[in-house]
Parts: sequence; structure tokens; C-alpha cells
Amino acid sequence: MKLSKDHFSKARDFILTNARVLERRMFQFHFEMGSSEGVFYAVYAYRNPDGGFGQGMEPDTASPESQPLFGIMALEALDEAGCLNREIILKDFMPYFKSITTKREGIPWMFRPKSI
Repeated sequence: MKLSKDHFSKARDFILTNARVLERRMFQFHFEMGSSEGVFYAVYAYRNPDGGFGQGMEPDTASPESQPLFGIMALEALDEAGCLNREIILKDFMPYFKSITTKREGIPWMFRPKSI
């Protein structure tokens, strides 16, 4: 579906007014020739000291704690912007995923928030 210039302008205005920086950077990447670097830094703003991702990476939870699902979301955003590579996966993601691997060699989707 192709948007008219007016509808595109309204969509752009909505995103710039209401969206998080991550969505703004994704919009710029896809529709305004924005850089993948902008997406990269927007994703890493959600990274926690433990190597996982939290701080509202998934806006419906806004959980500050790292969650496995948020790490997967970060991987997907980086991949979509074309800035995911083997080095990033091994250096920045695998240590966290290894630290939360269960005794049965699985990774849970979510942990119970610590504040509950």
C-alpha cells in the first residue's frame, strides 16, 4: 500500500510526537535514509549492566530488569537495520544468554519481575 504525501506526513508526525527513540530511528532508517548506527545506539540504550536488555525495551512492560525476550527483541531490531553480526552476538548477547541458561539447557522467555 502506498501512502499519499499527506498521510505519510501525518504518520511521520505521529511517530515523531509519540514514539520512543527506537521507533523513531527505525522509521528514519526505513523511510528517510537514516543510518543503521542510529538504530544501533537506540537499541543499546536499553542495555543493562548485566548484558541483558530491559528499561522498557518492550513498552508494554517497561520493566527495568533484563528479560530474555527483550534480548531477542534487541537482536531482531539490530538485524532489521542490518547492523547485527557474529561479533556482536558473541560479545554482547551470548554472555547474558549463557548466564540465564537453565539446567536443562533452555532459556526462559521471561522472569518474574524482582519488584513483585
